[in-house]
Amino acid sequence: MLQKVDIANPSAPDDSVEGDFQDGLSEEVSRRQGGRQRPALLKVLLTDGIQAVCGIERRPIAALRQAIPGSKLVLGNRPLLRRGLLLLEPTNVEALCPLAQAGFVEASETAPSPSGRDVAPQRSMATAAAATQPAGNVTRAEGKVIRCYVARAAPDAGRAGLWLQLCDGEGFCEALLQPPALQRTLGAGDLDSLLGRARLLHGFFRLAQQGDTFQIESFRLGPSKQDLEQQLERRMVAGFVEASETAPSPSGRDVAPQRSMATAAAATQPAGNVTRAEGKVIRCYVARAAPDAGRAGLWLQLCDGEGFCEALLQPPALQLTLGAGDLDSLLGRARLLHGFFRLAQQGDTFQIESFRRSPSAEELDKRLTDTPEIPYRDPNERALQSANRNTVR
Repeated sequence: MLQKVDIANPSAPDDSVEGDFQDGLSEEVSRRQGGRQRPALLKVLLTDGIQAVCGIERRPIAALRQAIPGSKLVLGNRPLLRRGLLLLEPTNVEALCPLAQAGFVEASETAPSPSGRDVAPQRSMATAAAATQPAGNVTRAEGKVIRCYVARAAPDAGRAGLWLQLCDGEGFCEALLQPPALQRTLGAGDLDSLLGRARLLHGFFRLAQQGDTFQIESFRLGPSKQDLEQQLERRMVAGFVEASETAPSPSGRDVAPQRSMATAAAATQPAGNVTRAEGKVIRCYVARAAPDAGRAGLWLQLCDGEGFCEALLQPPALQLTLGAGDLDSLLGRARLLHGFFRLAQQGDTFQIESFRRSPSAEELDKRLTDTPEIPYRDPNERALQSANRNTVR
C-alpha cells in the first residue's frame, strides 16, 4: 500500500495541458506541431512513508488521475520495472478509498491563504463529505507522540518557522515548527535548505495544542530498515518471551526455561515427541538455553516443531557435547545445537545423556553420491527365462 506524493505530465510542454486533467477522468491527448497525436501519460511519485518510487503510465489509469497527494493506493500484480521506473497499467493500481474520503481538494494547494501564510497548508484539508469519517491519529494528536511523514511544507508569514502538513496515512493536520525546535529538528541553515530537509521528515512528532494551532515540540526519527532488521535478529536470538527469561523461577533455577510452554487450552493436544521423550532418541533444536542455579550445567529448552520440553545438560555430557570453554561460550554453542538428543528422566527432570549432530546438506549429498548404483533388472526377465527353458524341453 502506497501513497501518492506528486504527479506530473512529462509529455506536455510546461504546464499547457494542466487543465486537461483537472477532472481526473479526461483522456485527452496533447497535440504537437505537425498534427501528430500522442497520449499524455502521467508520471507519479509514490511512497510508503519510508521509501519513494517513481512510476509512469503505460496506459491511462483512472485511479491515478483521481488520486490526490496523500490518498492511498494499492500497487500489485507485478508491475514492470525498467531502469528504476515502474511501468503502470490499470491492473496494477487500485484506489483504497473513495475520493470523498481521500483527503483534501487539490485546488486548495494554490488558493491564497486568508491568514496571510505563504502558501501554507490549510488546517483542515478534508472535504465536507469526509468530515464525519475518522481521520486517523493525526486529528487527535494533541499531547501525543504520533508517527507521521511531512506531506507539504511552507514558511510561515514571518518566515521564522515552518508550517508542516503531517499525515499518518489516514488523516492530515497542520503544525507549526518554530525555534528552538526548528534548529533541533533540522539543524542550521537558510530557510530554503530547511524546507528541503523538512519535506523528507518521517518519524515521531510530539504535538501540543496552543489555542487553534498545533505546535511541534520535538521530533524523533523512525527506525531505519537496518535498525528494524537488527532488532528482529536480536529478538529471534533471545528466544520467545524476553520477560520469561528474567522472571524468578520457583525451583531456584537461574533464568531456566519453563517445562511446559503450552497454554491450558492446548494441554489436551499432543505436543510432539518431546513430551514423550524419556528413554528415546529424538531430533530437536535448542529454542533457549540458560545456566542452572549452580552454574555447573545448562538448562536447554528443546523443540521438535510440535512441542517443548526442558532438559538439563551436565558434566561430563556437557563437555562431550559442547567441548571445553567458559560458560558464556558454551551457552553460545548450545543455542546452535540441532540434532539427536538421548534423554533420560530422573524424577521430575529430563537429563541429556548424549547428543549426535544432524547430518549437514553436504554430508547428505555425499551419502547419496556414494551409494552404489543397483543395476536395473527387468522383473519379467526371470519369467522369460523359465518360459524359454520349458520351450527347449
